[in-house]
Amino acid sequence: MLDAAADLFIAQGYGAVSMDAPARADNVSKATLYAHFRSKDMLFATIITEACRANVDWETVLPPGVQDIREALTRFGRRILRFLLEDRALAIHRVVLAECVRFPQLGWAFFDGGPATARM
Repeated sequence: MLDAAADLFIAQGYGAVSMDAPARADNVSKATLYAHFRSKDMLFATIITEACRANVDWETVLPPGVQDIREALTRFGRRILRFLLEDRALAIHRVVLAECVRFPQLGWAFFDGGPATARM
């Protein structure tokens, strides 16, 4: 569901995508989609959260017993940069920038699901 919804947001923009579209794209009912995500904001936030969870594991920044802190932080920084510079991540970021003036909740969903997770 998340991949189908992300593809739609990237292709059409946040405002143009209704909750019907991801349901149709993933061949599920709208009721099923709403059972998982209570709103379009929550769907978008989950897309961001899951992408960050899959690509940036904060627990591994300094694994137990790390000997070379500089090397560990460099490796982690490179992993984050690779993620942030992926075409899909950049496309989602463009959607947020283009539409957060009309949909402020989109900006907050992006922040809460992404950058805010880095705050300790």
